[in-house]
Amino acid sequence: IRSSKKVNKRIEEAIRVLLFANERGVITNHTSFFIYRQYIIHPHITRCSKNMKFDTQGKKTILIMDTSLHSRRIISVLRYQESTAEEGYAEWRYRFLAGIFGFIKDFKVDEVILALDSKPYWRKEIYPFYKVNRKTRELKEEKENKDWFEYEEYYKNMDEFIGEIKKNLPFKIVESKGCEADDIAGVLCYSDLLKDFNKVVV
Repeated sequence: IRSSKKVNKRIEEAIRVLLFANERGVITNHTSFFIYRQYIIHPHITRCSKNMKFDTQGKKTILIMDTSLHSRRIISVLRYQESTAEEGYAEWRYRFLAGIFGFIKDFKVDEVILALDSKPYWRKEIYPFYKVNRKTRELKEEKENKDWFEYEEYYKNMDEFIGEIKKNLPFKIVESKGCEADDIAGVLCYSDLLKDFNKVVV
């Protein structure tokens, strides 16, 4: 977190969201954790350490990936490279899969779950200002950055790519109405369905 001003703002936002959720009886432990992560911890993941060790205790390992975050991290770099949209999206697809297979290799993963976001988010119901500036920011970025990238085309490519992954790869795709990938990861980590797995969350 870069400044105390930002820290205070994030804490205030987190408290407001928690109060809204509590009033409506939808607060849970994993909800409060991910609100904490969303508002207080700096939201950008840098890099998973290849040196991370854990005792497998004879269990299989499952990778739970925030698909949207993984994709946006890649596209945020590629969009500023000189290329056509066709070349850019081809490189994006390659890096998307290469990243997943890299995690599979590094952490000796047996199963992969790709968690998807599903709009409209339930947080919007309890906190109407949730991500309220994202669309405006995206339009501003497109106007200021004269590159090949457009969000509408990106979302279209993302939907098509996920469809291809469903058909051709043995990954499990998980999506729940109104939920974000963070919610899905939180629920799965505490679920009895995966109690016999070690979990790696990206």
